[in-house]
Amino acid sequence: MSNTLIGFGIRGAQILFAIIILGLSSTLIKGHDHVKGLDIDIDKYVSNLPITLGFAAFVGAATLVGALVGVAAHFFDRINERIMQGIDGFVLGVNLAGGLLIALKLKNANCAKSDLAYRQNKLAKIDILRGGCDGDGECLYDTSLPWSGKLNERCKMSQADSAFMFLTVIILAAWLIITWVHLRRK
Repeated sequence: MSNTLIGFGIRGAQILFAIIILGLSSTLIKGHDHVKGLDIDIDKYVSNLPITLGFAAFVGAATLVGALVGVAAHFFDRINERIMQGIDGFVLGVNLAGGLLIALKLKNANCAKSDLAYRQNKLAKIDILRGGCDGDGECLYDTSLPWSGKLNERCKMSQADSAFMFLTVIILAAWLIITWVHLRRK
């Protein structure tokens, strides 16, 4: 019984983290080529979406699906514990990869530092933060534009996205250890 309660707690946290990851990733994707309320020619700034942002959204969706299958496994005996371990291992792996990918992209960026020189020399060079760029290298959230504060905002969202991926790794690793010990005792 306690294993079931722990399982529901783990799955609840996993669902919450998945929704947060998916929401943050979707917001970063939406903001890549779009600024609401500004009178600019948005078509000028359309560029390819960084693969990191698409992968982050995939991570959120895969985590959510894995959590829902995990909840269903508590009610249906047909979903084998070993199959669930494989699903959880996959979800753990994609969260670890996504968290590391975003962390590496951010290159130890200080998201709170908002002086123009730092934005220009550090934040504006990170493709997942700067938004779409035109053919001349001018980017949507470029430091010369009045909305360059978006660089800091997007940096904080990216850090949070990565952090929730790592938190998902921790809870899934704990759950995999618990289920492994449980299966060994059987």
